[in-house]
Amino acid sequence: MSARERATTALCRLLTTGDEADRCQALRALGAMGDPASIPALRERLYDVDPDVCIDAVEALGRMGDPQAIPDLLELLHNHPDGEVRSSVVEALGNFSDPRVERELLICAAGRPANLVCDDEWDDWWDMQLHAVTALGRMRSRKAVPVLRAILEDEESQGIEAELLTALARIGGEGLEVLKERLQRGGPAERRRAATALGHAREREARELLGEALLDREAQVRSSAIHALGATGAGGYLKVILISLKDPDPEVRGAAAAVCGRLAARCGNGGGLAGQLVTLLDDTDPVVRRTTIETLETLDGEQLSSCGVPARIVRCLGGPDTGVAAAACRFVAHHRLDEARGELLRIAADGSGSAYLRQQAIRALGKLEEGDGEIMEALCRSLHDPEQPVRVEALGALTTIAGSETPWAEGALRAVLEAARGVSRATGEQDPDQGDSEEPATPSPAKPPSSTLEAIDMALKAESPLQEKQPSPPEEIREHLELAERLETIAAPPREKSDRDFGTRILAIRVLAGSDREEAFTTLMDALQEGSPELRREAAISIGRMAARGLDPSRLRHAVGPLLSQLELGEEKVRHACIRALARLGSAAVLPHLLESLQDRSSQVRIEAVRGLVELAAGGGGGEPAITGILAHLRERLTDPAAGVRLAAAEGLARLLPLAGDEPPVRGVVERLIGAARIDHGSQARQMGCILREIEREAAVDALLQQLETLETSGERRFAMELLEELLASTPSRL
Repeated sequence: MSARERATTALCRLLTTGDEADRCQALRALGAMGDPASIPALRERLYDVDPDVCIDAVEALGRMGDPQAIPDLLELLHNHPDGEVRSSVVEALGNFSDPRVERELLICAAGRPANLVCDDEWDDWWDMQLHAVTALGRMRSRKAVPVLRAILEDEESQGIEAELLTALARIGGEGLEVLKERLQRGGPAERRRAATALGHAREREARELLGEALLDREAQVRSSAIHALGATGAGGYLKVILISLKDPDPEVRGAAAAVCGRLAARCGNGGGLAGQLVTLLDDTDPVVRRTTIETLETLDGEQLSSCGVPARIVRCLGGPDTGVAAAACRFVAHHRLDEARGELLRIAADGSGSAYLRQQAIRALGKLEEGDGEIMEALCRSLHDPEQPVRVEALGALTTIAGSETPWAEGALRAVLEAARGVSRATGEQDPDQGDSEEPATPSPAKPPSSTLEAIDMALKAESPLQEKQPSPPEEIREHLELAERLETIAAPPREKSDRDFGTRILAIRVLAGSDREEAFTTLMDALQEGSPELRREAAISIGRMAARGLDPSRLRHAVGPLLSQLELGEEKVRHACIRALARLGSAAVLPHLLESLQDRSSQVRIEAVRGLVELAAGGGGGEPAITGILAHLRERLTDPAAGVRLAAAEGLARLLPLAGDEPPVRGVVERLIGAARIDHGSQARQMGCILREIEREAAVDALLQQLETLETSGERRFAMELLEELLASTPSRL
């Protein structure tokens, strides 16, 4: 027997021997596995005394879609006393294509079953009717049209008009006739909803109805018709929609501008569109102007130039509406319009204006083909903008220029380096180091604790001499301490002095990760010696990103020593960043230090140590012997008290086992992974199941089936069945 057959047999046995929880979990697993051999056992559970078991059996059979289950499902639909069970049956029947099912869905949609008990707060028939209507539309049932029409005309029916109209549109034919009647004789809201529903139809007649709706007297109906034509991809109606660009209502003009662009791109017919749209750049409504600019941005430059669009866009930069001006900035950045330089400089210098608009202007300035001294001055001035997004854009633009071959490259690099070093361009002096509230690396005079976390930390330090490794707190409070530390960092009061300049230093250190210049690397190395943990952390991250980009390792080798020092002495967030950087540097010399970090007090540091070891081994650091040793350490981490560490170790094992030689210890790893899945009441069972499927599915199934026979509680069996489900599901989940 195959693994799937053995698992099906074991789970079907549990359907009769297990308790309610066992039966529910086994049904879910069998439904996911989709083995036709389980259908007789599933049909038996339709009559279980527990309603939850019945529902799970119904869902499993509906998922499998085997027609031999239809008679039993219909029996349940007619006679089961529980409304939730009957509602689940209607939903499951929507997965079958069978005349018997269509007939029953029509009955269910038309009226409430006489033998269905009604709850005072909720009538289960409402769910049944909605499921039936949706299924009939999906089945394109022509027989459903009279029923759906009757429900629409019933003033006392529940509020499912949108679902009814969508079903009629999908059915087509006579269904479209109902929608046509609504478009011609309904009220404004009815006509609008009918037009929206026609966006789900396939027939040519539906597009013709939408074309007629473009002439409706209500603007909302015309707008809905335009959007529906766009949803159906009706490229043949592009010229008709272009006429709506002159509609008296701004909502319709905006919809036409947006949909025209999509249809033109889809059918490759953008010729002449720019000339039609350009007049809307002077529209009285700012939403129309913004939408028009966004549509014009998608067209090619030749079409735009022939219609004088660039000059009109530049004029939009000086308009009063921020949204329109920002859209114009994005247009300028995309098409690199050098003629917009003056307006962009004006916006960037306007400190009283919108920060978002300044950000967009700075981005556009950085994209222009021809830089000059004024642009450089504007970008450098923006490094001190009070708003961080503006500073980020300025740094990004300067970094791009620094990597180019323009005459301004050296000046741009110097500006970024000065920002990273905290040097003010006005005074040439370095700003004072603005560290955070964490304890500095050098000893400082004792002071009373300012928080519960600090008091605990001081008590731990008092128990051990400074020169000895400080003991970890008990496992049961370790993760609580880490959470408290992060919360206190978030809640820490802001810096009183030079906070903006310090933030700019952080941002500059980040963007230096994209530079290949030796000066950038030297500046990052200097930042590793700063007193501020934040600066040291960002420097380590940027060095790691340089390595990840494939920069010559010989150029980065000098970073190994300082990073190892920070790994030994730095704060938690610094150690975390150093481990990632060291792993990316790929030096086998860091292997012992990463292994030692597996014992770190912080679970986040241990997680990064696991990932670093995996990355180092996968990159060839240390060769096959290193992989073998790392695999042993990863197996030990599968019992780590922190869930994140266990999951990282499991993922690392899946990645390294194929690289471990001819006979990797797969069986032992499988058993360890199953054991890890049971920790914390099986909270990671599904993630571990996905990993086991990647490593060795057959061995995992064998081990789980053996355990399933000996596990004593339904909770323990639940995790085993979840693992089996992930291992054998016909459509594996993506976690």
